[in-house]
Amino acid sequence: MVIEVKPRSAAEQRPNDKPAYIDTNCPECGSPLVLLYILENPLAPTDKIWHDEFICPKCRDGIYLDFPM
Repeated sequence: MVIEVKPRSAAEQRPNDKPAYIDTNCPECGSPLVLLYILENPLAPTDKIWHDEFICPKCRDGIYLDFPM
């Protein structure tokens, strides 16, 4: 049995840098969401970013926050 442990805060890295609580694809165009900070600064150290802010690289229509509802 595999128990999936989901991140408990914005500071915890998401598995494979994919959203853990929201859909992994943009609701508008279907493109995979990417971490906002990685899209803006791919060389950023991962311990200095918020891991719950995702954006669609195609639409760039806003930030999708990955947290439990």
